[in-house]
Amino acid sequence: MNIKKPSKSKAQLKSKKKSVNIPTKGPSKARVRSIKAKKKLNPVPVIFAILVIVGGFFVYGPIMKFIEESNRPIVVQEVKKEAPKKKIVKKVEAPKPKVVEVKKVEVKRIEAPKEELFEGVVKHYTFNGIVKDKCFSCHGAEGKDVEGKFDFKKFLASGSTNAKSWKIIYNEIAKNNMPPEEEKPLSIEEKEVLLAEIKKIASNVVVDNKTRALTPNEIENTLVDLFAVDKSVYNPFSKLYQNYSHTEFFTTQEDIITPYYLDDLYTSLEDAVKSYVSLRTQTKPLNLAVNLPSQVHRTFNKGATTYLRWEHANLMNEIHFKDRDQAKDKQKRSNKEEGPETDTDETLQALTLPAGTYKLSFDAIAQNIDSSKYNEKKYGKEVINLYKNIIPKDAYSLPVDFYIAPPGQADAYAKTQQITTVDISSKGKQRYTVKFTLNRKGAITYRSGAGLPYDGKVAQLIAQHRKKGADRKDQELVLEKEMRVANYPFAQVKFTNISIKGPLNVKVNDYSLKDDEKLNDRAIREKFKNLHEDAAIKNNTVYAYIFSKLKQTKMDEEESFRVAMLSFFLSPDFLTVGNDKKDKQSYARFVSYSLHKSHPSKDFIDQFTQAQKSKDPEKFAEWLANHANFKRFLDSFSYQWLEMEEILAATPEEDKFGTFHENNFFDAYQVEVSRFLLHLFTQNRPVKELVTADYSFVNDDLKSFYESGNGRGRYRQNGRQIEKKQVDVADFKKHIFSDKRRGGILSQGAFLTATGNGVDGLPIKRSTWILENLLDAPLPPPPEEIDLTSFESEHSKGLKKMLEAHSQNPACYSCHKRIDPFAIIMDYYDTMGGVNSGHARDAVMINNKKIENITDLKEYIGSNDEVLARSFTKKLLEYTLGRQLYIQDEPKLNSIIDENRESGFKTRNLLSSILKNFFL
Repeated sequence: MNIKKPSKSKAQLKSKKKSVNIPTKGPSKARVRSIKAKKKLNPVPVIFAILVIVGGFFVYGPIMKFIEESNRPIVVQEVKKEAPKKKIVKKVEAPKPKVVEVKKVEVKRIEAPKEELFEGVVKHYTFNGIVKDKCFSCHGAEGKDVEGKFDFKKFLASGSTNAKSWKIIYNEIAKNNMPPEEEKPLSIEEKEVLLAEIKKIASNVVVDNKTRALTPNEIENTLVDLFAVDKSVYNPFSKLYQNYSHTEFFTTQEDIITPYYLDDLYTSLEDAVKSYVSLRTQTKPLNLAVNLPSQVHRTFNKGATTYLRWEHANLMNEIHFKDRDQAKDKQKRSNKEEGPETDTDETLQALTLPAGTYKLSFDAIAQNIDSSKYNEKKYGKEVINLYKNIIPKDAYSLPVDFYIAPPGQADAYAKTQQITTVDISSKGKQRYTVKFTLNRKGAITYRSGAGLPYDGKVAQLIAQHRKKGADRKDQELVLEKEMRVANYPFAQVKFTNISIKGPLNVKVNDYSLKDDEKLNDRAIREKFKNLHEDAAIKNNTVYAYIFSKLKQTKMDEEESFRVAMLSFFLSPDFLTVGNDKKDKQSYARFVSYSLHKSHPSKDFIDQFTQAQKSKDPEKFAEWLANHANFKRFLDSFSYQWLEMEEILAATPEEDKFGTFHENNFFDAYQVEVSRFLLHLFTQNRPVKELVTADYSFVNDDLKSFYESGNGRGRYRQNGRQIEKKQVDVADFKKHIFSDKRRGGILSQGAFLTATGNGVDGLPIKRSTWILENLLDAPLPPPPEEIDLTSFESEHSKGLKKMLEAHSQNPACYSCHKRIDPFAIIMDYYDTMGGVNSGHARDAVMINNKKIENITDLKEYIGSNDEVLARSFTKKLLEYTLGRQLYIQDEPKLNSIIDENRESGFKTRNLLSSILKNFFL
């Protein structure tokens, strides 16, 4: 009975508080009296009961806590299945920190960790847009009362005529005095746009330029058209370009007619005029003798026989000509300028042929091409192996290449053009004929196409074979006794019985006279009249007068005529174009040079005049885009827009990027870009395809490179530099890439190589170009005081770390928040447009849009087609107008965008709107 009392006490303990307090009180006095009345108290049970109660005091609490904790998971389990997480706190009587801890575990299991992405912001600001938002509210807007000291809207119309006031406004904005303190301040970007535009306005540049100078490209095209110049053989104008900056459009550059430029211009024009203008054009066949002279380290002569044996430094072998008709030769000499002929004149006379078609014939045989028959004991194994590596074992012929070449040092800027390769058989002497046409006076050269070893190398190996430590004297002895002799033991081509016929089918341009035409002042006046008419310049008789006066000084008639013609091409009438619409002839010339980059043809004048009368810019735009000369426009525009001159300044490294050199990618890039843009205009494709296109126009070499992404290739073979391939425009076809990262401007080698340094790609430069040329978001120049040390020191940690370190500077951040996201994505390409193996492939955020790769970037830019259209149109306008755009142009630019919004901003439609708003 006494044992049950503690258990009864346990049954009464239903709460934590009761279980703690009961043992402290002990049994009540009434209960003790009752027990004593019945029976005498036994102390042992009482002591036992006291021990049990005291033990319960210390043990019961932990036991109940254990039971309660054991039951708790069941409560949580029910909450997970049946109730939201927030109700757990209400139902479970447990410490709050533990409930929160359970919630955290659940969040980690359900949600992915947040990505740390580079975030960028790109906004598109225009001068007019900022002024409208920030200035008109106080300084005048349509429908509002004018406040402040002046009406800003009217002031804008004054343009650059009020430069003094613009400078005051510039200073107020620069000092943060405008807008006033109570108004919302300008953002950094808005301030940049306003200051940059006002600086242009306040520079006192007259916006409506009445004249501009012709560019080297336009001068070159004009003379090519007038004189039928074949630039693949001869181009004397390349030197002119060194006086122009490639960082801006040629047409927008001022003050370029310097003494240095004029000196180069005179040299180029003189060479062209002398080559293509003549008063004694040879139209009848000549009686010519041909000679293949001995060339040191290349050929050997014995009588009328010439042996082609060696190659040295890629030099050409000359072919000399002599007129057998002494009477005609005497007549030619009498027509020359008085005074003794120089050695240069005599050399050129022997080297050159007049324009026309010719047939060069000769007998030839390839000898000693089987290297297995060489005397190894006499000449050594190394010599035999040298020829084995050059001439295949089963070869039965040796190739000989023939070229049209510049006549000596007179054409320092000309380049050779291969005519053909003739395979000379070793099976016996045969007759061969090479046919070629000269469009101007030129030379003919030839060389071995087999890569025969240089005679000095062969002699050195023979001398070393015979004598250990052979010196220069031993080598010279071998050359004299065994190599420069008729009985030569190694591979060679033997030429005999050489003859030539020509010139045949001679074409005389409109400014020259045939050899049987009469020469007098009237004929000269007629020639200059034709020249003025073709160049769309009002006739001026001063040039015929110059010819007459020079002839009176006893200067040779032909030379007098050329000097007078040079005076025409160096005159302001020719070197400048004016845009005065009142002068129809002059204005047609301006429009032709703006859109076709050459003087106006009769077809151009007819089409332009018709467009002016009918006010039909669409038809005129279609005719322009499909004319052959529009390709010239795109060639020059794209070369400068993409800043391709930078490629020549930082050509890809030869060993690492040999494909660029082997396949002549510099020329190939230019063809690709021009063909791509031409397709957009002729097919009237949306402007967004500049970047979103999945296609391009490539030859097999470019296609292979783009699809592999590997630029490694051969630059040298057998110690010799590999000769660049000739790029043929006909080989370029439209190709759709399965890899959508290819296609469009952003993945083309022209853009990517121009924005590299020859070793690495320059992603920041690429990003800056995209912002300025595609997204109409130009950047200010970087502050001069910025320290780039931290930027450079992070190079080894990757591009992202470099950018993070650099953008910590507050002066850099405003630009880098725009630059960096694009740079990270564009780092995918290496310096020539292959795949950059070190690219981290990080995703970025641009205007809250996640961009993971090049494809996403192309889609993002394409989705901003209105911004892209505005930016591209501005570049086209700057190039065609020959000047920068100013605020006065903004209304017309807005009209162009408004007119093309519904049609999706198609490229030829944009051109049509340009014609409508600026030219017609």
